[in-house]
Amino acid sequence: MSSASAATSSEAEQRFRLVLWLAVIPGVLSALSFALLVEDRGLPAKRKYEFTTALRRLPKAYRRYLAAVALFAFGDFSPALLMLAVTTLMSPQTGLLVAAQWAAWLYVLRNFVQTLVSLPIGFLGDRWGIRRSLLAGYFLGAAVGGGTALVFALGWNHLAVFAGLFILSGAYAAFQEALEPAAAAAMLPEAVRGVGYGSLGAVNGAGKLVSSGLVGWVWSLVSPAAAFVVAAGLMAAGSLALSWAFFSSGSAGGQDCAAGSE
Repeated sequence: MSSASAATSSEAEQRFRLVLWLAVIPGVLSALSFALLVEDRGLPAKRKYEFTTALRRLPKAYRRYLAAVALFAFGDFSPALLMLAVTTLMSPQTGLLVAAQWAAWLYVLRNFVQTLVSLPIGFLGDRWGIRRSLLAGYFLGAAVGGGTALVFALGWNHLAVFAGLFILSGAYAAFQEALEPAAAAAMLPEAVRGVGYGSLGAVNGAGKLVSSGLVGWVWSLVSPAAAFVVAAGLMAAGSLALSWAFFSSGSAGGQDCAAGSE
């Protein structure tokens, strides 16, 4: 009995290792793409500004954009929580080990989808407008949070439902990664573009840190469903704030600036 248990444990370990190695592939391909396909021509020398001066020079419309991104990021929970959701809901039926294996495979699926749709989403941004496309991606993210809350509320544990959530999660992550910097480039003067990109990265990083703690805290103290309701509410609020930042008064004028037109 002990030998059989050890063999089962070893087999499960090998499966986990395979899943984790497969999850590395998209990141490696991304790094190779940058190394081999992207040419950095550099930029001409610019006037030197103090850091605080450069921050003050960020356009007001861009500051509104950062505020909306931050609000969305406060609810943008880690994919690890989706994996935990799968494990929590499936384990009573399949056992903890099998549920964890399915969660890992679904995470690979999410990464695959994110890689697969990034280029078409960039094309969509060019054709339909970067701002409208990014806004659609934000609302899709809020829908994923709301859908996960609904799954917990109804006690669903169907693999197809989880696969749908992971596919949509990968899709909205692709919207973010492809179009957030593009929207930033359209709003930033060249003189403060580096500071603007850095601010976007800092806001996203801080927001995700807050999200991880907030959603995990509500999960532990209230319920998983409540945690994802909070996440979905923050993401929806961020989506509405982004709509206001893009299309209110003269900040956008309903137009998408062509970043390459400068």
